[in-house]
Amino acid sequence: MPAADELVSRQMRRRELERYLQEHDPREEPPAGAPGSVITISRERGSGGTAVGKMVAETLGWDFYDRELINQVAEHIGAPAQYIESHDERSPGFLQNLLLQLLEGQRPTETQYLRALIRILRSIRARGRAVIMGRGAHLVLPDALRVRIVAPTQIRIERLAAQENLSLAEARQQLLTADRDRAQFVSAHFGVDPADPYYFDLTINTAAVSLPQAAHLIVCALRDRQGSGE
Repeated sequence: MPAADELVSRQMRRRELERYLQEHDPREEPPAGAPGSVITISRERGSGGTAVGKMVAETLGWDFYDRELINQVAEHIGAPAQYIESHDERSPGFLQNLLLQLLEGQRPTETQYLRALIRILRSIRARGRAVIMGRGAHLVLPDALRVRIVAPTQIRIERLAAQENLSLAEARQQLLTADRDRAQFVSAHFGVDPADPYYFDLTINTAAVSLPQAAHLIVCALRDRQGSGE
């Protein structure tokens, strides 16, 4: 697709999302908690973002949502959780095509998937005290502390190879595939560039700080925000 057509397509998807966020029935979710009582973490594969998120949740005594979201989305749209997981954070075409083949008499659409995800994220936000990994949560919950965890590609490759006992070539391929799938997921569902710094309050390069230091920075940022009354 030409660049101009892709830009128009993204803008249309973003406007559709914004319209739904504005028009949905607020009775679908419980009363909202205090602003800033949720942290969303977007991460590059191999950046250590998931480990950082778990450290933050443990430090704060908050709930941690990563794979747990898969079960909730599956329940909302009536799909087996294992099939949602096999295509988690990939472009919606993968998800939709798989579900259409597996669900008899049910035809879940991209819109149904997105609306289920939004309802779940907003319900978690209403309860508060939660750390949410990925799934475009930073775009659905703009009053959360929105964090992005990154690291240079070569460092991420080396980390992934060590963690998964892979060759550097295998790790590179997995990482590039994950980066592409996550980018397509956010772009396709939300119509924005997933790495756009405008949508984040804090970006941390874990090549410059350790994972515990990254978690500490996030906790400090949260406490500063809560102390300032934002």
